[in-house]
Parts: sequence; structure tokens; C-alpha cells
Amino acid sequence: MQHIVLITRENSEQVTHASVYLCNTLDEAALFCRFINKLELKDNDKLSARRILMNKEYHLEKTEPFSYEDLVKIDDRSIQRIMRDVDSFALAAALSGSSEEIKNKIFRNMSRRAGAMLKEDIELGGLRDEDDVALAKQMVVEAYLSEKALSEKEYNYGSTVTEYGNREKDAEGDLLWKDYDRKKLSIVFVLSGKEDKPENILVTLFDSEEEAYNYREYINNMKTQDDSFYYARLIEQMVEYEIEKPILVRFEKIFDFNESVLAKALIKVNDGTVVKVLQGADAHARERIMNNLPPKLADAVRETFDMQNKYPGEVHFGGTWSIKRAQDAIINVMNSVYKKMKKNGDFGLGVVVIVKD
Repeated sequence: MQHIVLITRENSEQVTHASVYLCNTLDEAALFCRFINKLELKDNDKLSARRILMNKEYHLEKTEPFSYEDLVKIDDRSIQRIMRDVDSFALAAALSGSSEEIKNKIFRNMSRRAGAMLKEDIELGGLRDEDDVALAKQMVVEAYLSEKALSEKEYNYGSTVTEYGNREKDAEGDLLWKDYDRKKLSIVFVLSGKEDKPENILVTLFDSEEEAYNYREYINNMKTQDDSFYYARLIEQMVEYEIEKPILVRFEKIFDFNESVLAKALIKVNDGTVVKVLQGADAHARERIMNNLPPKLADAVRETFDMQNKYPGEVHFGGTWSIKRAQDAIINVMNSVYKKMKKNGDFGLGVVVIVKD
């Protein structure tokens, strides 16, 4: 079973980027989250990592870190688990600098004998160094966060977003991923929200690229009510993606853009990508793309096709999914170029940038 860690980047106002990392065990996921959450970034940005459940929507909001003082808010069972995992001397050091409310919370979940022994450890420890107390408190917090991650159960496939696809499940209805290599899994995340503002994120895994692309097409072609939207894209592990609703989602809509957007985007891709895209395009689309290529890139593409015609069966460009990956590359570049041109006001007056459905 794969365990999904969602990493978000936040600035002072909002979540701006997201990435995903897959772990083989809960312990690995917990350790990875602790590592990421301790990282310090420049410009007041912050990384926040948490284990999430597959196919469950999570709200995109700035995270409020769990602090030692928040112990008073958690349930008694969690307190008991913390005491089981934290060394008694560390717990005594932490409590020596704690409020009476936290002390009462801890002692209420202990037997009289264990409580008496802990109080004795606190008294025998005397006046402790502030750094030692702070370290002990951090150990308690990390014990709670680890237990929280370990206690979550993988979410069953199917949610308010989609009932798409059939998967093999175990006797309890949980998805079976036990035989799959995490490096070969295809990852899709889905953004949802209203107007142009993403509000939620969902991550799901597929053991084949075909399933992942079909799922993405299913989501991106969904009809929504009011001003809500869903947007799905394939992603790679440990690559940051901007949290935003894109202008372009479907490849066939690239020609709704101003020609200058298409031309600037095509400068940024290589001849292999263009060749694969042209393979999956009709005659009209091929002509439009070729007309917007820089001269050197156009010559390289023609040379590649000439080689294919000269040596049929020996020059291969890949299959359906290779074409779709190339189309995705064009889509992503065009969204980036459009965003930059719009920000800089490069379109000129009276130019229709994109024709909406």
C-alpha cells in the first residue's frame, strides 16, 4: 500500500504550490513529514507536509502548526499514546515547564502509581535548562504527529468528485496497491473551487498511464453547476505545481488562443515534442502548428518526418500516451506563456486572446 504525502508551499497569504511524495510505509511517511516541516525557506515562504488519504478532498488553506500548548485540545486516547511513546525523563522535562492545565491533562490519563512516579521525576530533575525543556516539548509534539499519521486508514475509492473506475479491493473494501512500484504509479491531482480560485485538492493513484489519462479526461470534461470547476492533471513526484485554475485544459483548444501565444509557446519546446504532437493532429492543426514554429525548429521537425518516410518501420515516435504527454507539455507551456503575457500586457489593444466555449 502506498502512503501519500502532500507538500504545500505557502506565502504570507495563501497556498501557492503543491507536490506529492509516495512512501512505502507509515513510518517513512511520518519521518518525511517531520523532515519537511522543519525546513526553513527564504522570503517567509513555508513548506507544510502531511499524510493524506487517496481520493479525499482537502481544503487548501494555510496550515496552523500543532504546538505543545495544543495538547489540551486533543482526546484522551491520543494523550495515552503519547505517554506510551515518549521517554519518562523527556516527559518529566516537558511537564516541568508546562501549565497546570497540561499537567492535569497528562496526569488524568495515568494510573495513580505512574502519576506519582512522574511527579517524583519532575521534582528530582530540579530546575532544568530552557533548551532541554524546549527539546522535550518538541519530542512530545512529534510523538503526537507521528501517532496521528499512523492512526489514519486509507480512504476507500470513490467520493463526491467521482465514482470513476473499478479497482481490486480487499475484504474490508480498501484498495490493493501492494504489488505496485511507487516509481511506476501515475499520480493525478484534482483542484476544485469556484470562479478562478482553487479551494480543494485531491490526489489519486493509478497503476497504468492509460487509466490516469482517462480519469483526467473524465474530470476535465465534467459539467459543473454555477461557477464551480474541477481541474485534473498528471503530476510527477517531488515536482512543485502552481495552485491555480489554468486557462487551457484541452489540447484542441490551443487554437482559440491568440497566434502570438502559440508562437511564443512553441519556441520553448523541442522538436521531439512537436513531432509527437503533430502525429496526433489533423491536417489543419498540423498546418497551424508548423506555421508558428521558429525556422530552425520547423526544419528539424521536417527532417525527422523525412527520416521516417525514408526508413519506415525504423523511426518510431511513441504511441498514444507518448502523444498525450507531448500535448500536455504544449498545454503547460501555453498556460505559462499566457499568464506571463497577460501580466506584462503584451497582447495589444483590441486583440481577442481566447475564445470561450
